[in-house]
Parts: sequence; C-alpha cells; structure tokens
Amino acid sequence: MIRQTLLFVMILLSGSTFAQNRDKSVYVELMGPSDMLGVSYDARIKPDSKLGYRVGVAYASPYLLNIDDAQRFISVPLGLNYLAGKGKHRLEVGAGASPGIYHHSVNYKSKNDFGCIAFGTVGYRYTASNGIQIRCGVSPYVTFGNKYADKKVRPLYPYLSIGYAF
Repeated sequence: MIRQTLLFVMILLSGSTFAQNRDKSVYVELMGPSDMLGVSYDARIKPDSKLGYRVGVAYASPYLLNIDDAQRFISVPLGLNYLAGKGKHRLEVGAGASPGIYHHSVNYKSKNDFGCIAFGTVGYRYTASNGIQIRCGVSPYVTFGNKYADKKVRPLYPYLSIGYAF
C-alpha cells in the first residue's frame, strides 16, 4: 500500500515537473502593480492560451523601508496579460487595476480611504523547465481616489518577481 501511494505521488509530481505547458504560477512581486510587495496567482484563461489573468494581494508601507511616513495600504492587484513568444522566454504585456484601502496619519489624525491604481505591464517572463519563474519589466500606473498619494502618475515604475510555475 505504501509503495503504491509513493508511486502514485511520484507520477503526479513527475507529470507536473516535466509538463511542457506551465499555465499557472504563484509569485512574489516587488514594486510594479504591487507598488511595494505582493503575492499573486497567474493563470492562462484556458490551456495553451496566450491570454491570462492575475489576482493578488499587496501591501505597501514606508515602515518596510524604514522611512518615517504616514501612509500605508493593502490592495488587490487584478489584471489581464498576454504572453508573446514560445518556450521559456516570453514578452508579457498587460493591464489592470489594484483597488485598496489606504491608511493615512495626517496632523495626528488617522483616516482610511479607498483608492485604486490603474496599471500596465510590459516585461520579460522567463520560466525554467524546473518551474522557477522570473519576471521583470516596467509598470506605468496612475493613482485614483487617494489624495495623499506621493505620486499620482509613475510612467516607468519597475517590477521584479520570482515564483513557481506549474
């Protein structure tokens, strides 16, 4: 019984490890649509499709960078993306929105606001045969609804992510 269970698990793992089409991934992202730090799930709309989507959660706070600032927020990056090319090396182009709750401390008063970031992505996506995935590029964005945002428009905001494709 133990041998059969181990054999079954090995078959499942080998199928996912050596699969040609890794159409789902989970990654940690720095900057870009996550603004500071986020975790996202990315998948193709259907197998072998170049069109996909992302759903994530992101957190930004100057305290992470040891900056004495009064704003932090949590957001949900949602987007569509298109992958051009074949194999390990892809061009990624996408767009989306990241709605969230902003917490401000201004003049010793705390306030929570709803805000949204509209973003685009243009970048490079590398997916190794072992599933390791690296993404990097630029993500222009515009902030709506947050009157305390330090920058309302970032034309070339970089991003970098590392994750696992399966």
